[in-house]
Amino acid sequence: MASSLPSIAQSPAVSQSSVELPESPLKHLDIVSSKDPIFFRRDSPYATSNPKHCYVGKYDAVAHHAQTKDEMKHLAQEKWVNAMAVKKMAMWMRKKLRERTKLQPVVKSLKSLKEPKDISKWEGQRAYLCDRCMLPCPGADVTCEHCNIVLHESCLTESELRLYRSGVVDDIIEPTHAPFLGHGNSPKGSSRGFDEFVRQGSRRRTSSPTQQRLPERELKTYTCDFCREDTAADQVWFTAEKKMLWETENHEMNAALIGRVLRGFLSRFRYKKFQRTVVKFQAILRRYIEHRKFKAYRRQMKRPMIVNVLAASDMPVANRDNASADPYVIVTVHDSMHREQTLRFDTTVKEKTLDCEWEPQNFLIPGVSGNSVLVFTVVDDEEMRDQFLGQCAVPLNLGDLWLHGGKFDVDLEDLQYIVRTHNKQEADIAYEKITPAGWLTVEIKPLCSLYSVCGPIEGPHIDILSTITKTSMGPVQNISKISQKNSYWGVIHDGKASFYRRFGDRNPKVVVSLDGLQVSKVKSGGRKHIAGEKTKARHNETERKATRADRMRRSSQIAEKKQHQKEFSLKNIDVSSSNRQKYLFEASSVKDSLHWFEVIDYWIDKFKVDRRTRSKSRSRSRRMLTDSMGSVKTGSPRSRSPSPSRNESGFVGAEL
Repeated sequence: MASSLPSIAQSPAVSQSSVELPESPLKHLDIVSSKDPIFFRRDSPYATSNPKHCYVGKYDAVAHHAQTKDEMKHLAQEKWVNAMAVKKMAMWMRKKLRERTKLQPVVKSLKSLKEPKDISKWEGQRAYLCDRCMLPCPGADVTCEHCNIVLHESCLTESELRLYRSGVVDDIIEPTHAPFLGHGNSPKGSSRGFDEFVRQGSRRRTSSPTQQRLPERELKTYTCDFCREDTAADQVWFTAEKKMLWETENHEMNAALIGRVLRGFLSRFRYKKFQRTVVKFQAILRRYIEHRKFKAYRRQMKRPMIVNVLAASDMPVANRDNASADPYVIVTVHDSMHREQTLRFDTTVKEKTLDCEWEPQNFLIPGVSGNSVLVFTVVDDEEMRDQFLGQCAVPLNLGDLWLHGGKFDVDLEDLQYIVRTHNKQEADIAYEKITPAGWLTVEIKPLCSLYSVCGPIEGPHIDILSTITKTSMGPVQNISKISQKNSYWGVIHDGKASFYRRFGDRNPKVVVSLDGLQVSKVKSGGRKHIAGEKTKARHNETERKATRADRMRRSSQIAEKKQHQKEFSLKNIDVSSSNRQKYLFEASSVKDSLHWFEVIDYWIDKFKVDRRTRSKSRSRSRRMLTDSMGSVKTGSPRSRSPSPSRNESGFVGAEL
């Protein structure tokens, strides 16, 4: 084709208007080699720089531009029709695929495996010649049940003739669908398990262990060698297929069993691990919650506390004449929830100074919770009206100051809390004149709850209470005061019991030293209740028969017993004292009563130990003094004179 058509390189240049339309564009398709110089010229439309292009198919320029608009429209329409036909065919195929009936996959198993059917009986025309002697056999003495073969009865062997006449055939084991052997079957002993499986199948047997008699309608039947081979082949296939399926299902069952065991072990292991993790997390969370609850409970408890104001520095000038101030500090305790002032303490006044120091005042706060705020207000002392110099608020819950305390410096700032007097009236202080400046050094000492306690308590009258440490009760103005009980706010600290009229008082009414006292629990009356089956039954019977008055009396006895559990008594055990009166106290609860009892007992034991230690030290010092005096009187063996003499004063000494 390349030789018959001229190439573009050899043909002269022609214009597009003078070109005649060819009959078909395929006639101008030319296959040329890439070694043609037309492909190496840059101005050629067929130029290529790829050396792998050995042959390039190209159209002549005349043929490429020879199509009219109608032909191009016709080609485009045909292309669109073909595309729509392909699209419709694809849609139709997808629809058929969606609407098709999906057949269930065939799964081979022992249940679906069926025994090979018997070869169908021959119903057509028989052969004429005997299959063995090839002689005519018109009578058809013996015929094959499944094919057209005929035999003479005389051509049969003795064994075949005996079986033919008796109607007995060889024992055939019919495989049945027996259940799985269970866990005893393993892949290692699969053949042995299959034999056992086959032996467990049902068998059609007669009384003879090796023979089986067929029904009367199947007597005197004969099967030729060819049909017997086909039946044997089917039987062999059936046995092999059954063995293969049995082994497969047995292996799958064992694999599933092993998988269940492993999954169960892993599930139990994961569950136990998850359970331990959850229990541990719950324990940590419960511990954290209980710790928070206990800390909040302890923070809300009131405890005694000691506060000291130690120094003040860089305070603003209040007196313009001498450029100084007369500062003093007001210590107040405020409730953080209601912002109410509960206590107030004042330090001494330091005159004409801007930097001053105070001796430790040891202000004892009889009870303060961890949610309270200590407010230190620095005030300049004036004759007419005090001037405000600065204020600082220290929350006790900041850094657990209520528990640990500490000594620190705080800056003086603007007014935050209004200062009031002891009568809850607003103090007469000028707040607007001076800008606050400077800082304070304060010290907070929380008292340990093992050695101190505070809280509401009921005790004897104030006049009776003041006679605990006295040698005698003395004259009492009113005899009714002995049995009278009053409510106090009590504080035990440093071996002393302080009793305030009410919470918020600055000074206690009575201060009692615990040295020389004895504390004891009040014993409740009544016999002990012994728990037992008969006792419980008797008690239930008594409760059932008891009247309303008996129940009320019993409930009052129980309440009295609980009240006795909240009581404890103090007694003076000094030998020289004639005061043997017991002073009864009652706490708000049994728990508080035990706390009071333990703290008082601690200080009493400590005083006893200190007293015993002091007596031992005094006796030791007295013994040492006696020994030293004795050595002075008698002299030591080394300093003794060989000729001692007694002088007029009675002392023994050496002669001078």
